Amino acid sequence: MSWATETSSENQSLVDHSRSQEVDDPRQFLEAAAAAEEPEVFGHIRAEMSRIRASLPAEEAPRSGDVGKAPSAASLLEAKQPDDWLIDQFGARGSMVVFGGATGASRSTLVYGVAQAISTGDVFGGQLQCKRGKVLVIQSDESERNAQRKLQVMGMDPAFDLLTDMEQLDLERLTRLQQLNGYDAIFIDSITTLLGRSDDGPRMVDAEFDLPIYALNDWADQNNVLVLMTCHLRKQARDATSNTVRIGDLFGAGSQAWAASDVWVIWKADTADDSYDTHLILKCLKRRFCEEGTAWNLDGCKEDYSHRVVSVVDPSDLLPLKSNEIKNRVLALIKGSGKQWTTKEISQTLACNQEHARRTLQLLLTEDKVLRRKLPSTGGRPVYAYTE
Repeated sequence: MSWATETSSENQSLVDHSRSQEVDDPRQFLEAAAAAEEPEVFGHIRAEMSRIRASLPAEEAPRSGDVGKAPSAASLLEAKQPDDWLIDQFGARGSMVVFGGATGASRSTLVYGVAQAISTGDVFGGQLQCKRGKVLVIQSDESERNAQRKLQVMGMDPAFDLLTDMEQLDLERLTRLQQLNGYDAIFIDSITTLLGRSDDGPRMVDAEFDLPIYALNDWADQNNVLVLMTCHLRKQARDATSNTVRIGDLFGAGSQAWAASDVWVIWKADTADDSYDTHLILKCLKRRFCEEGTAWNLDGCKEDYSHRVVSVVDPSDLLPLKSNEIKNRVLALIKGSGKQWTTKEISQTLACNQEHARRTLQLLLTEDKVLRRKLPSTGGRPVYAYTE
């Protein structure tokens, strides 16, 4: 046998061996071909690589959205749903609220109390009207025994669902739960625990820590659900002179606050009122739905862990029930009047300050209960009129 014939036979044997072994990695074949040091092999290489490529499943092109005509802002606005508050002034459907609180500030018991108030359509704390709906509480900060004890002391007959076996934030499981049960609100205690346990995710101090929270905010919007996630606070410095909580006090990367719709926090008052069992302050630090700066004095009961909204921190502000009363009066004034009302006219007619009138009219506008149009300019700030 000639040298050429012998080499050709070896090459054919090499190709046949590759086929019989179902080589998935072309590099193995290339290494064998290089060892043969025969130019004739490269024709077989090309054929073999083509065969391997043809046997692999087709790769789906990466999706980057519709490359056609972009939707208009007008169509986006037209599709907006009216704001729907499940907890008056605190939490609306389609939003995600981050709720921060220090250890001992009764963060988790307030979550249970609000979940119960929504489940029964009750008024939380004597001031915050809740719309009745189905609620799921995901508890990852406490064991089942801890949760059982708290619920027993709270003396409630829980009307909400309580899940204690979610180790890490799992949007796929959350979606399945939502599809099966149709929840109106989902409360998660806590973001610090669920994201902090992730083995392969970013560290809590990394800016990327907020990415799952952005995804959860989008999920809340798409499913028209109120999502509330509690958050731990950083440890106070030893020389701290105040318990007041700021955005930067949330434990983990500060970017988590950017991803949320609203941020509320609770802390023990620096100067406690002696008439309170436990004097707490509940405040909105960031708003897309709530009014930033809104702050209430809460009385936390040590006997049954309940909360009572006692007063406003800012004397010029209004308690929620009083604010609702003014909203109903404004709506009654506009409906059927056949006229256009400015903020100033509403303020004068109802004897409330213009800031209260502005907030009320904006709430009614976003709830689709009134219409607004801009009046002809006379210089200065624009003036609007409201009608039914």
